[in-house]
Amino acid sequence: MNQRLAPPCWHCGQPAPSGAFIARTPEGKRDACCPGCAAAIETIYGMGLDDYYRIRQDDAPAPDARRAELDLALFDIADLLAPHSTPLPDGQRLRLQLSGLTCAACSWLIEKTLSAQPGVKRASVNLAGMTLTVDYQGTPEARETARRIQQLGYGVSLPGDREGQAGEADLTPSATAQ
Repeated sequence: MNQRLAPPCWHCGQPAPSGAFIARTPEGKRDACCPGCAAAIETIYGMGLDDYYRIRQDDAPAPDARRAELDLALFDIADLLAPHSTPLPDGQRLRLQLSGLTCAACSWLIEKTLSAQPGVKRASVNLAGMTLTVDYQGTPEARETARRIQQLGYGVSLPGDREGQAGEADLTPSATAQ
């Protein structure tokens, strides 16, 4: 059987039909499996964070463009962001949920990328909890933060509703007995 295998995507490792999607880097062209991975590769290199590809332990997840755009819309709704935002003396702290991270290099990449975002004072990833804490000077640019994370190929969402979880905790047999 003489079957040629597609080269792996430079970003996520999935089969990448040769020449279908190309990312341009200072080191030359890199095959990508989709436009999302091509954009992630070019973003990482464009920000000077190409060490990510040297230090990562696993391939990055492949982005899904349709889902990403729907997810971004959530970050424009102030009422949804409010439970995950804490005031700081000169800005706001926002806590987000991440997905698709596989190693410390993923955390490093997100922190470095967000640290370059205007208005971000600090970005800290908790890999074990898959959470991100971002301290902003002034008003948070949550959609821009989420967009940057998605461009890298990772998932980002709002953490579960704390009030809803607290309400569920009250549903014990003694609390519901009449």
